[in-house]
Amino acid sequence: MGPSGCRSYFSDPGCAVRPYPEGTPRPGRPGEPAARQDGDRAVLSWQPVPGATGYLVLRDWQDAAHPGTRVQDQPVTGTTVTDTAAPAVRFGAYYAVVAVDADGVRSEAAVLPWTGDGYVSHMTLAANGSADGVRLTWAWVCPYDSGCPEPYAVTVRRWNPATQVWDEVTPPLPGTAVSYLDTTAPAGATSSYQVLIQAEDSEGSHYVIGEGAVPGTRPAPPAAG
Repeated sequence: MGPSGCRSYFSDPGCAVRPYPEGTPRPGRPGEPAARQDGDRAVLSWQPVPGATGYLVLRDWQDAAHPGTRVQDQPVTGTTVTDTAAPAVRFGAYYAVVAVDADGVRSEAAVLPWTGDGYVSHMTLAANGSADGVRLTWAWVCPYDSGCPEPYAVTVRRWNPATQVWDEVTPPLPGTAVSYLDTTAPAGATSSYQVLIQAEDSEGSHYVIGEGAVPGTRPAPPAAG
């Protein structure tokens, strides 16, 4: 069936998250999606959803109309999946987890940017969490023998799971910056970060010359004694 008549079952290849009539009870969105790198594989996990009978995991998600590729042919009943065909760690790769109930009704997608344990070549990036926040440190090296323009600015972004967009956590930093402490990082959670190194052309426009992505965890505050 085409998209206009596509049902909400896993067997429908053109479906990911269907627009349901108003008032249709739907499972909740899977919470706390996470992914870790295991060699060339990605191990994904999430919190169970009450009433869900299965979960669908999609690789290279863009949106509900462009859901990417299913990681498994059939729904899984557990809360972890290993993707043996994980994309190379790079800017712009996403996974999504969708819960399905006994009637085949699907939840909204829980979207997770795939950062793995790596970063784009020619740039090193690390994140270290503490009670004060998550400190990002980076270094970028020009990959060309002919030279590169000097970095003009650095943009730091954090993935917002509620709105499913990248939020800039600070105004652009000077191109000479090599670290940033995110004091607004949520405590007791792992956040996904992007760091973009930008140059400026002769017309004053900015363009990216280095980029990296990394997860960072700010520990939860100690329990009150």
